[in-house]
Amino acid sequence: MSTKVFISHSNLEPDKSFAMELAEALRLHGVDAWVDYKKLGAGDDLDAEIIAAIWECQVFVTVWSLNAFNSDWVQKEAKLASTVMEEKVGYRILPLLLSGVKSAAVKWVFDKDIKSIQVPEGLGGVQAVMGEVLAALALRTPPVTPATIKPTVQPLEELVLILSNPRLFEEESKVRVQADGELEFYPSQGTVREGKGFTFTAPLGIIEADDLSWYLEKFPRWPGEAFRYRAEGIEKKLPEWGQALFAAALDQPAGREVRKAWEGTAVRHGRCLTVRLKNADNQQAAAQLLSLPWELLHNGGRYLFHGATPVRVRRRLPSETAWSQILTQPPLRVLFVSPRPEDETAGYINHRVTALPVVETLSSLGELAELTILADPSFVGLLNALKEAERGGKPYHVVHFDGHGVYLREQGLGALCFEEVGQGDKLVERTTKVVTARELAERLAGYRIPLFFLEACQGAKAEVDPASSVAATLLQQGVAAVVAMSHSVLVATAREFVKVFYESLAKGERVGEAMLKGQGWLFDHPKRGYYLGAGDLKLHDWFVPVLYQEGEDFSLVTEVVQEEMQELIQKGRVAMLGDLPEAPPHHFVGRSKELLALERLLLQEKYGVVLGEGGEGKTALACEAARWLVAIGRVERVAFVSLEHNTHWDAVVDVLGRQLVEKDYQVATFADEEKALVPIEGVLRQKPTLLVLDNMETVLPPRPGGLAQAHDPEGLQRLLALFRRLMGVGKTRLLFTSREGLPSPFDAGRHHVDIGAMDTLD
Repeated sequence: MSTKVFISHSNLEPDKSFAMELAEALRLHGVDAWVDYKKLGAGDDLDAEIIAAIWECQVFVTVWSLNAFNSDWVQKEAKLASTVMEEKVGYRILPLLLSGVKSAAVKWVFDKDIKSIQVPEGLGGVQAVMGEVLAALALRTPPVTPATIKPTVQPLEELVLILSNPRLFEEESKVRVQADGELEFYPSQGTVREGKGFTFTAPLGIIEADDLSWYLEKFPRWPGEAFRYRAEGIEKKLPEWGQALFAAALDQPAGREVRKAWEGTAVRHGRCLTVRLKNADNQQAAAQLLSLPWELLHNGGRYLFHGATPVRVRRRLPSETAWSQILTQPPLRVLFVSPRPEDETAGYINHRVTALPVVETLSSLGELAELTILADPSFVGLLNALKEAERGGKPYHVVHFDGHGVYLREQGLGALCFEEVGQGDKLVERTTKVVTARELAERLAGYRIPLFFLEACQGAKAEVDPASSVAATLLQQGVAAVVAMSHSVLVATAREFVKVFYESLAKGERVGEAMLKGQGWLFDHPKRGYYLGAGDLKLHDWFVPVLYQEGEDFSLVTEVVQEEMQELIQKGRVAMLGDLPEAPPHHFVGRSKELLALERLLLQEKYGVVLGEGGEGKTALACEAARWLVAIGRVERVAFVSLEHNTHWDAVVDVLGRQLVEKDYQVATFADEEKALVPIEGVLRQKPTLLVLDNMETVLPPRPGGLAQAHDPEGLQRLLALFRRLMGVGKTRLLFTSREGLPSPFDAGRHHVDIGAMDTLD
């Protein structure tokens, strides 16, 4: 028999939300948690239902705060519990003290010494005290480890390649770039070591750059046999080009001893190579210096990013600004910007390809991370989000742009493609707004964003001015680190890199270390897809993601969640989904455009309808939309009702109550229908909820020429009235699936997402 717990709390925030989260967490551990949903006014007496619940429970949990002290009914419930404790053997009272309440207050309330649990402010909430609560309920011994730990960070040994006074020269009909070079070693401990100056001559020029561009951007479009020979030839040249770069930059006699001192540092230390540009008057030459594939550096035996002490490579621009040091405290705040314009300027990309791994990784951090999927992915929407975060004292630590990037050759500027709402249907028509690096510089000046992830093609490309790329522009305007793409990047490459990169960040590793992990994964797993008639596409594109960074390399995550807490977090995520059918084992594929349409629809409207014939995937689409909206925080819980199996009012309410209130909820136990809805509506008021109402056609009148089916007009009107009522509570959203349109009040055509047979996967 499970432990019965009564949770008493004020109906004000944050008490109410804390009590609901506590009840959900306890139910995951088999505890029968009864939450007081009643709203009593001053002078009201406790009704028979509440009195019975307090007497029948074994533990009376009371959430104490300043709100609770001012609540007449919380005081009455506490006094009754104190009386029950004197008369009932084994009865316990467990006070949980929120901010501003100390343990001494408990004795004043209950007139006896009762052990209480102090809930820490800010980080953790319910999760932070669950171990103590379960121990108090005799369900678990007290935890011996904290909920979070601080990860250790490797000392970093930095070698700086300073390239100044870049210039172009012609040799044997080949145009090359030269610069004055110098190596400096900045050890984690000790004094700086400086080498002598030398002349750096780039071993790679326009021909090699064109070969790389063809291999990375054109060959993947059709990797047929006719092009494989050229592609394989370029792949063989990659280590050769890396060796030539190494010899020209790191193996000159003037700097060799400094490099060897850097190489001789302890194996347990991290190593970083910074390519720093200085005195760049010849902008075209400077741009070519930074565009060299420094990630290919090869010492003749291995690429530098391999081995026991792998080397992270980063680029740095000339800067006269002394930026402040990056210091982050949990929670890690990430803003994900995913513009998806639907016109000829920018082709459609599945909006969840890289968002999914980011969401999954950050969710493992629980309350140590806050992910915001920008609801308005326009340029103005981004600016407003950054401004509001700064004003609220909660600036973003990471801005991740997932969209199209272009290089405007006629202007010599990089640019990003945002979306704008068209003049027609706001839910469908999205046009492209191209924002140049110059405009980005003007509008983002001064935002001290620790990391900007540019998952956009050619975000690091510059031909005329090294500062004309989007990445360089952001760096010069105060962004501490920018991850960018040197060339157009395949969706498969971006997905794999993003996944490993964020997993490394979530473990507390430095940004540069996360780059290494992502590049290493791409190197070890070169398969990027399969082409009918051409076979597997294997591409060596691990050096396309590049890092621009000023100052010291840093970690964004300073606390990580213990394994035990991660299990609770995962259980909590599952509980939020109610009785939603499980995701298919092969994962959800295709229908990304329809998912995006539903996401946009339910962001603006209170309900949506998925229309389609039998077997076209209406239920699968609606369920995946529900899972996604929970994952990105648009709704906090889901309830699923199959109208095919629950056609009557009582059955539907029972199903909703068992998912939203408690597992043994039954309409029959309430005096009337109105009281049966009170606890359900109480939950809906507290948390944004999505109700998935599947197979609505089973309660609609039969279609002409369709299969004969029983129809209850009065029952249908009761259900429609119920759904309309629930839709009006709090931030509740409804998502219907049906083979045909619904009657009023759910008959607006703009709320429909029509699906047909799926013949392609996107």
